[in-house]
Amino acid sequence: MEMASFRKLFSTAAQVLQLCWSLSPFYRPQDKVREPLLSGTFRASVFVDGERWRFEPDYADGYRLTFDGAGREPYSATLFRVTVAGRDALFLDLAPERGSSDVLVRDSTLTGHTVYRVEFLEDGLSLSPLRASWAQEDQALRRRKLHEIEYRPVLFEETSVLRTMLRRALASPGAFEGPYKLTRIPSMPETARP
Repeated sequence: MEMASFRKLFSTAAQVLQLCWSLSPFYRPQDKVREPLLSGTFRASVFVDGERWRFEPDYADGYRLTFDGAGREPYSATLFRVTVAGRDALFLDLAPERGSSDVLVRDSTLTGHTVYRVEFLEDGLSLSPLRASWAQEDQALRRRKLHEIEYRPVLFEETSVLRTMLRRALASPGAFEGPYKLTRIPSMPETARP
């Protein structure tokens, strides 16, 4: 599936996979994790097969996610930890960078966040997005309305509510889509660069 821009690609993927969007981040500042295994370039087998995703550390204890190809907009990526019953699970919060043409942030001070469960593999990582359909059926969220903006389900909840929801999702089969694999592309050693 080839698209002209990542915004259109991500919007289409959100519609097909029914990703769960939030106007609040899914993490607290103290939950951020810096993991060297996330830094680097990966070949995606999701959305656009073979597309390259590059995670680079940024100044805010997070990462900047860029994509190869013209017209792809960068995302802010934050790796964070949620602990359930003494076990840690890692998640990635993705949000379009300010100035994005994405409808959730264009002409607004709002940022749309999506969340993915992350597992590091020997040759890369796997991403499993939270299903919006699961969030819609979650009994605790049923009392609250899951809104839609541009065909995307959007949560209007505080971070504390979102974190509690993620804990329930970890214990619920079918809460996450995928997993989708990103295969690490080995970087060229400094001595081999021209």
